[in-house]
Amino acid sequence: MIDTLSRTPVTHPIGRIPRPLQVLAVALLYVGAAQVGLLVPFPGEIATLAWPASALGLALMLLFGIHLWPGVALGAFIIAFASGHPLLILTGEVLAHTLEAVTGVWLLRQIKSFDDSLASPEDVLLLGLIAGAVPVLGSFIAMLSVGLHSGAALTSLTSLGWHWWYGHAMSLMVVSPVLLIWYHNPHWRWNRLQTIELTLVLSLLVILALVVFIRVFPVGNLPLGHAIFPFILWIAVRFSPREVASASLVVASIALFGTMFGSGPFSRPQFDLNLFLLTTFVVSIMLTALLLATLLEQRRRTREALQQSHDELEMRVLARTTELLQTNTRLQAEIQRHEHTQRELATAHQEAVTALTAKRHILAGISHDARTPLTVLMLYTDMLKVERYGPLNEKQNDVLDTIHANADELLRFINNLLDEAQLEANNLTLHPKVFALRSWFDETIAAIQPLAERKKLYLDRLMDVAMPDMIYADPDRLKSILHNLVGNAIKFTRQGGVSVSIDQVNPDFWKIRVADSGPGIDEESLGRVFEPFWQAGDLTARQINSGVGLGLSIVKRGVELMNGHIEVHSVVGEGTTFIVVLPLLTEPPHHA
Repeated sequence: MIDTLSRTPVTHPIGRIPRPLQVLAVALLYVGAAQVGLLVPFPGEIATLAWPASALGLALMLLFGIHLWPGVALGAFIIAFASGHPLLILTGEVLAHTLEAVTGVWLLRQIKSFDDSLASPEDVLLLGLIAGAVPVLGSFIAMLSVGLHSGAALTSLTSLGWHWWYGHAMSLMVVSPVLLIWYHNPHWRWNRLQTIELTLVLSLLVILALVVFIRVFPVGNLPLGHAIFPFILWIAVRFSPREVASASLVVASIALFGTMFGSGPFSRPQFDLNLFLLTTFVVSIMLTALLLATLLEQRRRTREALQQSHDELEMRVLARTTELLQTNTRLQAEIQRHEHTQRELATAHQEAVTALTAKRHILAGISHDARTPLTVLMLYTDMLKVERYGPLNEKQNDVLDTIHANADELLRFINNLLDEAQLEANNLTLHPKVFALRSWFDETIAAIQPLAERKKLYLDRLMDVAMPDMIYADPDRLKSILHNLVGNAIKFTRQGGVSVSIDQVNPDFWKIRVADSGPGIDEESLGRVFEPFWQAGDLTARQINSGVGLGLSIVKRGVELMNGHIEVHSVVGEGTTFIVVLPLLTEPPHHA
């Protein structure tokens, strides 16, 4: 098969030519096409039954713009003037030729789906419909001008209109597709076998047409017009619409020539009947073959597009697979390097080394043994603080405070990592019980108070008097939530302080509100604060404030595990407020 018909117009330099020269060029081409039509003279009311100039004018305006209509009018004027027609008839002919082309182009351009490359059956049908319709306008104007000038009888005017319509409609139907399709697909892309095949079938088609319509051999006036169809259909199946349109033009030209000179199956005594039969024959050949060719062309384009998409998809899959394999190799190498390094660390960190070898278990491998030395360290710090082993000076107390605060921060970090691992494995469970809320609140805030004092920040706490003394919840999970929220607020606040309040929303819910006077969070970062391993701010700020961005993620999932919800409000430069809303229960729920 030859290459598919391109829908992209060929780049043409006509846009760089001045408008008057464009109009003059169209006029000259129009006159030349009209002279070709005059090679088949007609001894009737009009000069010829073939008027390819109308098809040329329509095609040029479709391709390059309707603004070229003065060229069509000028060409029609030159032809009419050269024929010596009276002024009224000359004016009518110019109007008829010009309005035919302009009206046809305008109607086709009103149909948004129309493509002048005729790449679909719908485009072919639309062009055929317009080709049969607009000559009616031209024939009416011609009849009117002749009638006004000579006062001819209605019968004569009707014959004039019929012959005008035939010559223009046939030219538009047969010649226009050839011009449009060749313009959009001008390249010769046949291989050697295709060239031989096309040459053979065209030769046979021309010989058969000459035999049937011109009777170059003494075969008699036999009705063999149908013998043309197999060859036209052969071209439609094996080649593109371009070859079909060209072959149809050749057959139509031979058939018209033979009919005009009284040979072939359409050479009956009634000439108008001959024209009618010839019209149906040519239209049948042209439309049938061109519709079939465009359908097959669409199928070829669709098949090639699918094949191209399939090839592109395979290439993408191959490239992606290669990329993934390379990434996996790099990851495996990185894991092996980490394993080699971590094996040299202390036994207390062995679980962390194991965690690096698997994606989903990176957090679960942290050993509970890491908490034991920290607990011992904090215990001995407390014992030193109470001067169990002797009195301390102020500098020693400050050092112990720093040790204790950092150990507490590290312990909270380890607890967050273990919570994250349990959350990833869906193993985090609640252990609710009834406990005294006020004493729990005081103890929790008291444990965080040294962090605020060390940064010289205030830490206010307030509890709504409406809150019940005893509630049913998981005190350890609540403590983790409050520690993370208040700890983050203190960490990111440099001046002012943090306020913590507990209030009753209604009989069914209560809330914890943590507000700070820190730098606030911008709008873009606000939607990501609950993502694990994410922190707002630049790298320097993260290094100063430490942490890996797990606290708020654990808070959110812990709150949701307790059937509550959390929200955050922040204004840059004014501070941030977190609000946790939880169900209010004073005793275990009773299940039926």
